[in-house]
Amino acid sequence: MKCIDVNLHADAGRSQVTKRNCILMGVILAPILAFYGMLARETVNIPFLDDYSGVLGFISKWSLLGTGREKLMNILTSQHNEYKLIFADALYAFQYRIFGHINFAVLSIIGNSLLIPLFFLIYRMWTTDGRIIQQRVALFVPVSWVLCQLQYYSLLSWPVSTLQNIPVILFSLLTIYLLTRDRYGAFCISLISLSLAVSSSGNGFFVIPVGCIILLQFRRLARLTSWVAASAAILSVYLFKYNLHSSQAVPSRSVLSSFYHLSPIYALSFLGASVAKYDSYRLAAVVGILLCAIAVCAFVDRLYISNPALFYSICFIIITAIAVSGLRSDFGPAQSLVSRYRIYSNLLFILLYLYAIGRLFQTGRVPESNHARSIRWAAFSAMAVLAIGFNLASNRAGFKLLRARTQLTETGLCRWQRGAPPILPAPGPAVADPVIQRQQLNGIYTPDDHYLREAISLHTYSPPDFCRLGEPEF
Repeated sequence: MKCIDVNLHADAGRSQVTKRNCILMGVILAPILAFYGMLARETVNIPFLDDYSGVLGFISKWSLLGTGREKLMNILTSQHNEYKLIFADALYAFQYRIFGHINFAVLSIIGNSLLIPLFFLIYRMWTTDGRIIQQRVALFVPVSWVLCQLQYYSLLSWPVSTLQNIPVILFSLLTIYLLTRDRYGAFCISLISLSLAVSSSGNGFFVIPVGCIILLQFRRLARLTSWVAASAAILSVYLFKYNLHSSQAVPSRSVLSSFYHLSPIYALSFLGASVAKYDSYRLAAVVGILLCAIAVCAFVDRLYISNPALFYSICFIIITAIAVSGLRSDFGPAQSLVSRYRIYSNLLFILLYLYAIGRLFQTGRVPESNHARSIRWAAFSAMAVLAIGFNLASNRAGFKLLRARTQLTETGLCRWQRGAPPILPAPGPAVADPVIQRQQLNGIYTPDDHYLREAISLHTYSPPDFCRLGEPEF
């Protein structure tokens, strides 16, 4: 009878643990499913803004080249403002070679889906201690709610932006993570990941000095030599036929002159952008100072030893903020709050949260009172509630803007197909948002006639026939 009672208690315990784990997984998956569900509704096969020159212009030129060598060199040398988007251009070319045309919806889905491996990568960074799996998963819940939300809607479902900003973050953090591993195979893969980070966007280069520090810290001098040699090779490929005078802020200015335009206010606002409205850069700068203060605490706490992948990922984001301030500060500090930049701020919040919560729930502590344990879990619960509230508010605002962008883009293409005048800003609740009105005034929703007609004549892109489907209502 005692054996039967023990077995019954064991089965009940396992059932309770399984139920609790299912609930935790459901809470983690809920924002991810909602995020991709909303994106699926607003992902359309229509170019937007830089997609005309960056995708259609590139593919139209690429399709007319004769030899494979010319096509490869075109991928390696094409430049978009300050950046060479080699990774994105290779995907455009691959899609065109396989299917014979460009599909912007598919390209957007590929870019959006890269948030999934980024999510799992952050989790792998988080699993370096001896914490039990159930507690680890529970403490990780806020990460999915902060990462998978539409606050940075403007870089989503837009291939030129999506396939630049998300891959460079993914491959940069992956490179850092692999460099902290002791296995030689991981180091070899890190060199591939570094090349993908650099080919995604220029700030992938910031991983190079970070990688040198990591290898020096672990005294892997032989690997450091290989790292420097590989980095030099990647740099030489990137700089081949690179136009230094292709600054978006000041076209006549050299990209190197950005070192003279570094702005602490811009960088701090960039880091704290997640909590601010689109014109509250002072509040964002104050939050940026607080986040940097926590990063300094992590350094003093020797996070670079206890969790080097987490620490150096934080460093990468801070270095990126400083570099962006040099390139974009001439637009004014409020420009640091644009939606597409906020993924960096959100990631910094996530990484610092993982440091703080790991410190709060650190393993190997002496037994503590129930009161102290309750305080810790109350603090975590407050953070989780804030993360969920942040997600819901961001999705509400971001989906509204994403929906408006989709509708205006569809309407703009329909008017172009009919030969009607372009969209003009008009009063009313649907277009009352200042971001939408400013974009309308700048002609962002008006198709670029040159690139669009060229792509259609070369059969590299076939836009949806909105004249047949009926003009979208807005």
